[in-house]
Amino acid sequence: MLLCSSCSGNVLRIRTRFHTVRTDQEGVLRAVAQKVESAPGRELQEGDIVLARRGGLGHRPKDKLQAKYTGPYMVTDRPDPTHAVVRIMHLATKKIESRHMSELVECNMSHFRDVQDAIPFALQDEWTYQVDSILQHKPDGPRRVNGRLRAKSKYEFLTLYKHIPQSQEEGEENPSWQPWSHVKHLQAMRNYCSQPEVATLLGTDFYESSDSDE
Repeated sequence: MLLCSSCSGNVLRIRTRFHTVRTDQEGVLRAVAQKVESAPGRELQEGDIVLARRGGLGHRPKDKLQAKYTGPYMVTDRPDPTHAVVRIMHLATKKIESRHMSELVECNMSHFRDVQDAIPFALQDEWTYQVDSILQHKPDGPRRVNGRLRAKSKYEFLTLYKHIPQSQEEGEENPSWQPWSHVKHLQAMRNYCSQPEVATLLGTDFYESSDSDE
């Protein structure tokens, strides 16, 4: 196919412009990459005091009146201060958990003479939600399908929390669906599984006490 001279000129200009734009983009990307690589990594040392984002990873609802962060927590077991996963211990309950560094902020302790002075405040802001009851589960139907038992990990349970307003707003749901692993040892789970209609569907051995093997 033959092109006129004006068309050929337009194609050449378009190719030149495309090459220039691509070169500029690559230059910007290289500059950003160099800036990121040269920037000092964030560090959290063992013994640092931090606050954790409330309701991290969407596992629990949070009250609109509650603070965005909860704690304080102390950083523990930190051989690599730049590692993304951080082990933290709640100052009041001594509960240890793992959180991503992006969910943590350093806590200003300048108002306390000692870490122990922060414990009464931590007790008022314990990151624990009390479950009122479990309302239903999914998937519905008998657990045994075609002669095989559906894995417990496949189930979710509609969980109602105490002292938190009921809401259907996204991110604030109460009740909210929780995976089996989050409720398997709760008394509310035991009460739910003891209901005759539930026991018929899930079996009488579905509930696991806290001292049983998973």
